[in-house]
Amino acid sequence: MDVSSLTILEEQILREFCRQHPELMREPSAYDHIQVGERSYSGAGFLSELLAGPSLETNKPVERFVWTGPAATLNGKTEVGCLVFVEQNRVSAIEGFTFGESWPEKITRVEFHIE
Repeated sequence: MDVSSLTILEEQILREFCRQHPELMREPSAYDHIQVGERSYSGAGFLSELLAGPSLETNKPVERFVWTGPAATLNGKTEVGCLVFVEQNRVSAIEGFTFGESWPEKITRVEFHIE
């Protein structure tokens, strides 16, 4: 298993999740402590499975919850959606996906569409 840090996009998705759901999870004081155990790419998105740690624990018991995050635009042109998975009292995974387009090789800009 190749353990890695969160990407900028994953960190931004997690920040938005914490902002919209403070009843479930406080925003971590440091994102560099959060580790990705496995990250897979499908060509149209990614799934990052997060290693358990105190920064990912929920404020209250949660058996299973899937947050459909806001849509975003990557690099000014690629529309994407995002999901955050909460299982057994912790954030367990982050997913990003396009709506039929290829996932960009490099992400230089992220704009969330928040209402």
